[in-house]
Formats: sequence, C-alpha cells, structure tokens
Amino acid sequence: MSRKTAILGLVISVFVIVALYFYSSMDEGVTPLMVAAKTGETEVVRELISEGVDLDQASTYGWTALMFAAWQGHEENVRALVEGGADTNVVSGSVPASFSTTGDYPPTTALFEAISNQHLHIAKYLLEKGASVDAAAMAMAGWRGNPRLLAAMVEKGGQINEVSDNAYYRTALSVAARYGNERNVEWLLSNGADPNQPLPYSSNLREAVRGLSLVCAARLITSGADVDAPIGSTKTTALREAVYVHTNNKHAEKIRIVELLLANGADPTHTRNERDDTLIDHVELRVQRGIESSLNPEFSEEVRARYRRSL
Repeated sequence: MSRKTAILGLVISVFVIVALYFYSSMDEGVTPLMVAAKTGETEVVRELISEGVDLDQASTYGWTALMFAAWQGHEENVRALVEGGADTNVVSGSVPASFSTTGDYPPTTALFEAISNQHLHIAKYLLEKGASVDAAAMAMAGWRGNPRLLAAMVEKGGQINEVSDNAYYRTALSVAARYGNERNVEWLLSNGADPNQPLPYSSNLREAVRGLSLVCAARLITSGADVDAPIGSTKTTALREAVYVHTNNKHAEKIRIVELLLANGADPTHTRNERDDTLIDHVELRVQRGIESSLNPEFSEEVRARYRRSL
C-alpha cells in the first residue's frame, strides 16, 4: 500500500469518526476517541492519542473510551489506550431506563465489560495492568469467566464472598450456580466460597434451583448448603422455589431438583406464614383444578404420580 493511499484511508476514517461523533454526541456526550475505540479504528485511536486528547474523558453517563473498547472486544484499542495512560479503574455512572440505546444499566468498569462479553484475554490484560477487582466483576466472572480467570482475580485482590451492589450479579458463586457453570461452582467451593453466603432476597441454592442446575444444586448441598434456610423477608425456601419455578420446558430437570431437595431433608410442609398453604396443599390444589401447568401434559401418569408423591 502506498503512503498516499494510507494517508487517504486515515483521512476517510477520521472523517467517518467525526461524523459519527457529531451524530451520537447530541444525546450521549460521545467523543471521536470513544467512537474510534468502540468501532475498532485502531489507527484513528493512535492518532488521537498522539494529538494529546483526554483518554479518560467520560460520556454523559460516565463511559470512557477504554470501556467502549473493552465492551466490543477490540484488544489493540485497549492496549493502545492503556499504554497511552488511560485509567483502568474508572467507574461509570448508571444509565437511566429512559436511555433508549442501552436501557437501565448499572455502573460499570472496563474489566466488567470485558468479562461480561467474554473477552477474557482483555480481562486478563487489564488485570495485569492494574485493574481493580470489584464485587460486580468477580460475580460476573462466576458466569462468563473460567477457573483460570477467577484465580487471577483472586490473586489481584478479588474477594470470593463479597456481595455486589449489582442486583443481577451478587456473588461469583450465586451467578455460577444460576447459569449452571459447573466448573466455576466446583472451583469456587474448593477455594473458600461460602455455600450459605447471605444474599439479598436469595441464596446460592435458590439460584441453582432458579436455573434448574441440578449438578450445581447437588454440589452446594454436599458442601453444606442449608436446604431449608428461609430466604429474605418472604421466608421462602429452595424447595418452594423449585415447585413454583418456571421450567422453560425443562420439566424433567424440575422433578429431579425437587427429588434432590427432598432426599436431602427439605421440608414439604414449610409455610411462610400462618395463612400460607404448604407445598403439599399447593400441588394437590393444582391437581384438583386440573391446572398442573408445571408438568408437561405429555408426561406419563407414572411420572406425574412420582412428582405428587415426592411432595
């Protein structure tokens, strides 16, 4: 490629980036550097860095160019920004629900964005370059990461049992259990994760039940998870969650989880208050009304009877 062609290509790229900037900045406060970082225009990113632009300038909602690059998985842009002096530990603001392009999105970091989008090579690079491990990033790694990443995060100061303020991702163990990441559940429990870690409105075992993750639920129980622990102010239990959980057509998994909990001492007569039906009453009432929608109509009567007998 000739020098003239290269220069022309760079000029065109800059023109496109500037045009996108003026279009997007009307609502979001996005700079040309942010747009270039997000779209993978590494030459433009390097040119803007050489011109001395502020690498940590934030958009309206607190996002920096490094966050955009990490989100989209552009490793060369991430490296260029970090080598140019970008702060790896900036925390964004939250994005309000009325913000149409993103929706209700909590505060984030470049590390969290790299992990949540499974750009694990970028996450490891950020850790090497001093990115701090907060509870939300640790929790996200429980789902989208792997044991090697979790170990690296702990080595850099990540706390396995720290509870995140992010309502969707509380701890690495609870998120791994919910999404059925069996390898991560095994690693976390073997490295100090508390199976009975108190969580707002939930528990690790309940999260495994919600995700119909039989193997994860069984591993939690063998590690000492309390099958009858009341959860939050509702005083529900893992077994009640299993009975009520929406199956998404995983009816057999639901039955196996109910049987697992009962085999490990879960109480089918539990009530949340004096006016509450027991789980046995609940199932019998559904049977009587012919609305046992939690079971596939194609199941044999033997399987249906097994489910009813279990409670």
